[in-house]
This record gives sequence, C-alpha cells and structure tokens, in this order.
Amino acid sequence: MTRQSRGLQKEHEIAQEIYDVTDGSIIPVRAGYSGNSAVPLPDLLIPIAGSLRAVELKTSSQDRFSVTKSDVQQVLDWSMDMTEISTYPYLSVKFSNYEVYTARLIYPWNVRRSFEAWAEMTPLRASVTSAGNLSVHNPTKLSKSERDERGIMSSITSPGDGPAMIRDLRHDEYANKDQYEIETVGVYEVLQSSREN
Repeated sequence: MTRQSRGLQKEHEIAQEIYDVTDGSIIPVRAGYSGNSAVPLPDLLIPIAGSLRAVELKTSSQDRFSVTKSDVQQVLDWSMDMTEISTYPYLSVKFSNYEVYTARLIYPWNVRRSFEAWAEMTPLRASVTSAGNLSVHNPTKLSKSERDERGIMSSITSPGDGPAMIRDLRHDEYANKDQYEIETVGVYEVLQSSREN
C-alpha cells in the first residue's frame, strides 16, 4: 500500500469514527482529490458548533517528519476563501501507534506564525526549522513518563482517532461559537422555502 493510499484510508477511518461516535450528528466529509486538484481542498471537512473545520491530516511512522508550507497551503487557502460559513483551518498529525493530535492553524495568513503557535500548543515535541517548516517528532522518542505527563495516548489506550479529533476540535474555544448565537439554515429549509415561493 502506498503512503498516499494509507493516508486516504486513515482519512476514511477517522471520518467513519467521527460519524459513529456522534451517532451521526456530525457528518464529516472526506474531500476527494484533496492535494491533487486545481481547487484547494482540505482532507476532511467537519461541521461543529455552527462552523466548518477544514483539516489537513499528516500521518507518519518515521522518527520525525516535516510539514511544509505547501503541505498546508490548500487548507489555508480554502478556509480563507470560504465566506459562506465560518471556516477554520486545522493541522492533524498522526504517528503510528499513537492517537491523532489536532490543532488550529491560528494565523492562516502567516504559515510560519501558525506553525510556531501549533508547536507551542502540541503535546508532541515540535519546532519550526530555519526553513520555516514544522518539524514533529514521534512520541516514541519520549519516555513513558514524559508521554504520560504531556497527555500523549497510545492507540491502544485511546478511544480512537475520530473521538480524539472531535475532542481536540471541541476544545478550540475560539472556533466554538455558542450554537444559539449563530443563525443556521439547513438545506431542507432552503428547499422548502424555494418551493413555497
């Protein structure tokens, strides 16, 4: 299985887990051909609390890997261009044998600042390189006590990557608006209204 097909499989698994764990109240969409099209597309689109979360997912089994500006450019462009609904860009990192970690790219207009903020927020060991890339280290390089102290869960003790991603997305206070403060209209209401007119 190629690295790309493993990544697509992981996106599908996480989307299914999110759907299952929320009993279908959150329906994530895996954007087909993300990274391969002229239209900028994130890997996953997840509607939560009146806003849309655009997620770029990076997976690795290596000791360390780098996330480049071009790796996140599509999710940033898509989020900034989406004006119909509040949309926030996120970077998720998944190492083999550990649960996924997801955090917002806080400064979508400035990738380096977003990477710096992401590196500060993550329980993983991460830093920004002199070239402006985000370098993320596999949790296996930390001792068990360091992993426990940082709250890094193994995939064995984790409830799953879908629940972990939803947990991280729900903990983003900036992006989580009170549902009663946001006026939302469903597709059904729009279609019903157009039939009445």
